[in-house]
Amino acid sequence: MKINIILIEPENSGNLGAICRIMSNFALEHLFVVNPKCEINDIEAIKRSKHAKYILDNIKTIDFNEIKKNDLLIGTTAMTGSQNNIIRAPILINEFVKKLEEVNDNNYSVGIVFGREGEGLHNDELELMDYTITIPSNREYKTLNISHSVAIICYELFKVFGKNNLDYNIKGIEYMDRIQKEHLLKKFEFILNECKESDSPESQIIEQNKLKIFKKIINKSNLTKKEGYSLFGILKSIEKKL
Repeated sequence: MKINIILIEPENSGNLGAICRIMSNFALEHLFVVNPKCEINDIEAIKRSKHAKYILDNIKTIDFNEIKKNDLLIGTTAMTGSQNNIIRAPILINEFVKKLEEVNDNNYSVGIVFGREGEGLHNDELELMDYTITIPSNREYKTLNISHSVAIICYELFKVFGKNNLDYNIKGIEYMDRIQKEHLLKKFEFILNECKESDSPESQIIEQNKLKIFKKIINKSNLTKKEGYSLFGILKSIEKKL
């Protein structure tokens, strides 16, 4: 399994250097930035990175759409909502790590996305995530400095995977990748369209919400390929009956 840390529009080069050092502390090295607002290799970033300058030197600047190449895309947020607000109804970091513990596919990529220092991830960006995670904190002051958030999440990952440097290959189970999950979602969307009662705007909103909820269920489940194929077969059987 490959863990990718992704920063959206980082603004502070000191934070960037600190994140490199943190990642090295916890055996992570794949760092990506989208539309950086600071100099990546300025003196403050170099000073804060310490002995992790090799991570700073190898940062990859990418377009936002490129983050979708990850098989699992995880958004981070401190601003949570009710269970009806799907994109801001996250799971806790420890629950997320437990889900990853089941994954032992070395080719499986997980992108953990951190938003801007001032305002985090926007709603339209969170919509693109498979699901979101949050770090429990004081309700009177929820937001953490981005480098602190990265540190906590990297530490939680290291507690479980660190001894093998994130290579966890015991059970030999393969998990559904992003392309396979998209095929499953398209099949479900087709069945929803076949079953819809009307083309009214209200009906369309209901169908869209059903699709969003199904997508969240699939992504939170960390389906194995065998489970995914079985579910796909069930949907195909429903399609034939229709």
